[in-house]
Amino acid sequence: MILKILTIKFGAEIKQNEVPLLRGAIINMVPHNSILMHNHIDDSKFRYSYPLVQYKIINHKAAIISLGDGIDAIGEFFSTMNHEILLGEREVSLEVEDISAKKVIITEIDPMRIYKISFWLPLNQDNFKIYEKKDSIGEKYNFPENILKGNILSFCKGIGYHIDFNLQVLITKIKEGNLTRYKNIKMQSFNAEFKTNINLPNLVGLGKGVSLGFGTISRKKAPEEFCSEKQQ
Repeated sequence: MILKILTIKFGAEIKQNEVPLLRGAIINMVPHNSILMHNHIDDSKFRYSYPLVQYKIINHKAAIISLGDGIDAIGEFFSTMNHEILLGEREVSLEVEDISAKKVIITEIDPMRIYKISFWLPLNQDNFKIYEKKDSIGEKYNFPENILKGNILSFCKGIGYHIDFNLQVLITKIKEGNLTRYKNIKMQSFNAEFKTNINLPNLVGLGKGVSLGFGTISRKKAPEEFCSEKQQ
């Protein structure tokens, strides 16, 4: 499968706790019926699917990544864009610093590729208690490993890609990060490295809160399968 990805980087430096404010400010600029920008069907119903528009920080600066059908929603944002926004009480200028369009081949790969994942939220309050009771290093890795595999499957389902091979996921490093709030619940974030036999796009999110920049992945090596729109 070939997945189109549009990345918009702004010049404004923001912090992780300001990403929800960035998302809210941008959503207020677009038509209410732009479902993919806010992942709500209406005021009371969520769109329970992988977010195709993700708000995050890249190199300390505000950014938006849109995938597939989410790219059309970004067009609505540009048509109504106001460069000056408020993040809480702080005024920020959303001057665009860089826009890049790429196509990524989502496919099985051999050998497996190494990725990093940051601000990952794999555990709710209940299964965090289960995780804490794991004694061995192997158990500490295997438990979130199965969750990460499920996160990758959810991503593939969300972009319309059917996996017809045995998906392999192996966590090679994991450590607890900062405590953070997600949907008003305090959760433990993790930073990890993992190997997998599927090619994943750089800087997309996996797991909970991906629309707010949680679970962002990055490759340890430059992706050879990336190609610009002009090259396709």
